[in-house]
Amino acid sequence: MSSSSSEAVGLSLALLNLAVWGSWPSIRMLCRAEGVLFAPLYFAGQMTSAVVWSFILDTSPKRLVSSFSEPVYFHLPLFLILGGVCIGNADFLCSIAMSHIPFSIAFPIYAGLTMALGTTLVFLISPVETRGDPLLLFLGVFFAIVAILCLARADQQQQQQQQQQQQQQTTTTATTEKVVVVNGWVLVCVACGLLGCLWSPLCVLGRSEQGGVSDPFAALVLFEIGQFCSVPIELCYYAHFISKHDNNDVSSPVVYVIQLLELPIKDKAFGFLAGCFVGTGYSLFFFTSSLINPTIALAIPSCEPLMTILLGVLQGDLRSASFSKRAYYLASCVFFILAIAFIAMSGGGA
Repeated sequence: MSSSSSEAVGLSLALLNLAVWGSWPSIRMLCRAEGVLFAPLYFAGQMTSAVVWSFILDTSPKRLVSSFSEPVYFHLPLFLILGGVCIGNADFLCSIAMSHIPFSIAFPIYAGLTMALGTTLVFLISPVETRGDPLLLFLGVFFAIVAILCLARADQQQQQQQQQQQQQQTTTTATTEKVVVVNGWVLVCVACGLLGCLWSPLCVLGRSEQGGVSDPFAALVLFEIGQFCSVPIELCYYAHFISKHDNNDVSSPVVYVIQLLELPIKDKAFGFLAGCFVGTGYSLFFFTSSLINPTIALAIPSCEPLMTILLGVLQGDLRSASFSKRAYYLASCVFFILAIAFIAMSGGGA
């Protein structure tokens, strides 16, 4: 395949990935399982989709094993596993934080840091000849961050209206305690952003041409193993720290397993399906980043809220929205489209 045709295929797959990653939040909303119960369903779906796509795209078991034994530097596959552990824990913690502080605070902090820092780190560790035009690339990243802020502002306005309708008098002490709690969860979101931005550069390092895992789907399986390995870690700190704050004691493994088994089949199915969508997105990323610059392969799908907004419009979510909220959503869509255009034009090979 020529470089121009492979770049065209890579950009097409990156746009497809944007649609896949942008669709999964709608499926997540159909699953009523809480974060700690949702996590194993979500990661099981991811792992399953990774294996399925490996076979669909002709990564046979023999080829998979040989891919793991090929690297000269045996520590490089560990980077892929560590990348999975990082994003697994970051996603899990941030989803819990979003249930304690407004989306308009949590989302831009987490998504903005993950995208901006992740893209920058991938850019810095990529070979100079594959980087493309840094001005266009980071201009696109800037537009994406502005789009995220517009989206957060739209949500903030909605929450302010709800608070005005349900406003109640509170004491100074209660207000102070609430501010302290919010600040604590803001720090959690910052930590999640710093942790989440590491997954993409770690995966790029693990696939280094000098001794890395060359097969994209062998790399994907290692990455998903890392994500699945993050589940026990998540359950430990949830049981010992967060569940006490939420008054939901799942410190006993028996209680946890019973709660998981008692989930309605519908919730289990949608939790698993949400994981399949995200896993398909990671599959596309690993394959796309072998065709085009990994920075572009990461940055375009990171504009996924654009798809989420469009799906919301089709579902009628904005019918009763105020004019200002619609204006912020429109501005967010425009900035996301500009971001995708500038990132795609920045060029750079794989």
